[in-house]
Amino acid sequence: MLRTVELCLRFVAGVGGGRHLPGEPPALAAALGAPADGYPPPEAAPLWYRERLWLEEALMATLRPV
Repeated sequence: MLRTVELCLRFVAGVGGGRHLPGEPPALAAALGAPADGYPPPEAAPLWYRERLWLEEALMATLRPV
């Protein structure tokens, strides 16, 4: 979420500063200083969250027949 806000602020600063921003995504990313492969880059869920999901799925598989 913070990276999305950062991208929006970079865009607003560019427009407010009177800079000409290109319309193509790769050129726009370069003009704003954002990564060319996407913004924000994907992040894996924290380990504690993934483990919680695994435990919930195991519990549901155990309790479902009951």
